Amino acid sequence: MKIDVVPELPLVALRAPRKFVCYALPETPLAPLRDRAAVAALAAAAAEALCVAALTPVVREVAPRVWLCAFFHGEAHRRWVATYERDRPGRVAYIPRTTEVALIDCPRGLLYLSCAARSERGLALLPAFNGTLFPGRRPAAPFFPLRLDLAPFRLLGPGDRRPALPGGPWAGLALKSMTWGEAGEAAPIGRLLWPDDGYAEFDVGARPWPEHLRSLAFAVRPAVARRACVAELYQGVARLRATLAPPTLAAVGALLDLARTA
Repeated sequence: MKIDVVPELPLVALRAPRKFVCYALPETPLAPLRDRAAVAALAAAAAEALCVAALTPVVREVAPRVWLCAFFHGEAHRRWVATYERDRPGRVAYIPRTTEVALIDCPRGLLYLSCAARSERGLALLPAFNGTLFPGRRPAAPFFPLRLDLAPFRLLGPGDRRPALPGGPWAGLALKSMTWGEAGEAAPIGRLLWPDDGYAEFDVGARPWPEHLRSLAFAVRPAVARRACVAELYQGVARLRATLAPPTLAAVGALLDLARTA
């Protein structure tokens, strides 16, 4: 097994929206991750869980008590792409590079897990954190995903979405899309998109709030950031699509707090 520890690798894992599964952070204290041996032990456990022969970990504290753990590795099979060189067609083989990302947000008690490929990889990766990220935790100790209910977002008034006083998690919150389904099996799914803020239609009563929501997507401008970020939440399940970076963590965490039921 080959483990390459590259502490200065750029944080490409935080540059774009990703899909995450959200878990409540265990009460077990997080291990100190500034030691090279601790990073190597975590990487070895992750490589075994992911069934890969070579892996490059990036472990870094990106904000106070917020840790990024990214695991870069190649896929098991080569892929081919068509080329045209020297006046004739050809092809080039390459091994796709993929990344599994865990973001541990201790101040808000959240663990975000994003897997680039199959979802079962995420389930396999979680036990690798027991005894490494969380020393003293038994190997089979479970991680509990959040349960989300989107109904409270209907109750947000203009003052909640655009607070006049500083100190809140966001400076502005705009509804960009929603999906819903009718009751019953094989029911049709509806979807609405707004270029500005969909809340404007609901504020004046121009549209009823759907009863069976499936997802809501927001443009949220954190109080400490110049630009808005993407955050999409899904009814019932712990899935999230968001840009997770130090300036956005408080805003995304506040959205999850509004929706979480357990």
